[in-house]
Amino acid sequence: METQRAYVASRFGEEAAVRFDAIEGKEQTWENRYAEYRRAAESILRQPGLESTERMRQIEVLGENAFTAENERVRARNLDTLPAQQLYALILHPADSPARPWRRHRARDRLH
Repeated sequence: METQRAYVASRFGEEAAVRFDAIEGKEQTWENRYAEYRRAAESILRQPGLESTERMRQIEVLGENAFTAENERVRARNLDTLPAQQLYALILHPADSPARPWRRHRARDRLH
């Protein structure tokens, strides 16, 4: 990130670099919230004895509580669909489907 900040500062000035830092800080905060939500959702998916409809209801409530703004809920749902096969496998066959880490797709990761 320092390299990107240095690039922004050299190319667009220190004021742009400060804005870049603020955006990066907000993005990191959101990613941390999403990771926490995802861990909790995966925990719900692994709870024995829950029907799949109850699991999905609990995850829906979790998402509504974790992301209060509609655009955040939409973003979280979109991220959740990236590994949809994994989530569905966990719902349908929880014992057969170990959770795998999801990949973050971010513009700054593609800059390298």
